[in-house]
Amino acid sequence: MKINNKFSLYRVIRITIGCCLAITLAMIFNLQNSVSAGIITLLSIQNTKKETISLALQRFVAFVVAVIIAYACFGLIGYNIWSFGMYLFIFISFCYFFSLESVIAICSVLITHFWIGETMHLSLVLNGFSLLIIGAGIGVILNLFLSRKIAEITHVQAQIEQIMREIINKMAVILDSSLSAEIIEVDMYNLEKALDIALSKAYDTVNNTLTSDLSYYVQYVTLRRSQYIILHRIRENLPKITWVPEQAHTLARQFRLIAESFHEYNNALDLLKDYEQTKYIIRKDNLPKTREEFETRAILFQIFNDIEHFLLLKKDFSQALTEEQKEIFWSN
Repeated sequence: MKINNKFSLYRVIRITIGCCLAITLAMIFNLQNSVSAGIITLLSIQNTKKETISLALQRFVAFVVAVIIAYACFGLIGYNIWSFGMYLFIFISFCYFFSLESVIAICSVLITHFWIGETMHLSLVLNGFSLLIIGAGIGVILNLFLSRKIAEITHVQAQIEQIMREIINKMAVILDSSLSAEIIEVDMYNLEKALDIALSKAYDTVNNTLTSDLSYYVQYVTLRRSQYIILHRIRENLPKITWVPEQAHTLARQFRLIAESFHEYNNALDLLKDYEQTKYIIRKDNLPKTREEFETRAILFQIFNDIEHFLLLKKDFSQALTEEQKEIFWSN
């Protein structure tokens, strides 16, 4: 039997407590169909959109629309499968037209109460609103705990990017002035630790939600870890440069450009264009005349190729993102 490696006891406990709490509150207020409050909470926990409160408001608006549609359908045809089918057709069309797919299940669960009870008395409608308030409210509260974890991840992300900017800038200084590569040792160590922390938090957050939306954070940290490996490789080559030819200054300029625009939302396309122009200029340079110059330029050429790989990783990462991921995580 295959074991699901995404199992999380914390997630199971969170869902269970949330659903039971919603049902208990509904029972305390003597609401009909109190179990539906738990179902609404379950459906709310499944949604990990960044604006959980805004989404809850959308559900209330959608429920008003659902009640109006149901009232018209049940009033025209009666409380039967045909009227419910007509309601579903109209309401689902409305939701897809306004990109409200996430409200379909919750609202339709509540509408079934009118169908089964064969009445849309005001008291039953208010009962539905009360179930929605309790169920969605508990779901929002539980999702707020998730928001705190996301804030922790984004904080570590900012730290990672700042450290990487500092490393790249210092590499430019080393290329320009032949300073010792030891000036970036502490930064490289701090970067490795920050990446480990970020990856742990990213996996923890993904495993504590029922959707795959937050896998973006794992993908992001994986990208930065791959780029860290490239920076480490460059770090090992820097001490091998025994003197500073003109190409080293050109390479240093490239590092500074990368550092200046280094950001989560940068797709690296402009940097790659500049890289191609720089590569064309370097290829037009005269051939090395001494063995020392040849060996130094060979190392610089290897570093130059590492830069291309570094940028291509970011470009591929950006292009692999879905439109929904860009809307959620790159909205700033």
